[in-house]
Amino acid sequence: MFQIRSINKVFKEDNLPLELVKGVGYFYYIFDLCKSHNIYETESEYIYRLSDLTKDEWIRRGREFALEMFHEHGINNG
Repeated sequence: MFQIRSINKVFKEDNLPLELVKGVGYFYYIFDLCKSHNIYETESEYIYRLSDLTKDEWIRRGREFALEMFHEHGINNG
């Protein structure tokens, strides 16, 4: 079994300004580049339980969201 913090640890290791958060009955990703680019975006995942996806699926979806945000805002992430 995995926890949200293990997913967020991967995002931190990837140097992504991204966090997975649990809401009521869903999860959401927070993309936060407020300090450097004044960008704050969220992406909701209407999935009830963390275990409904594998850890790799959560990570893949988060990375895809982050890449979309970098592209949408014209930021070179590396």
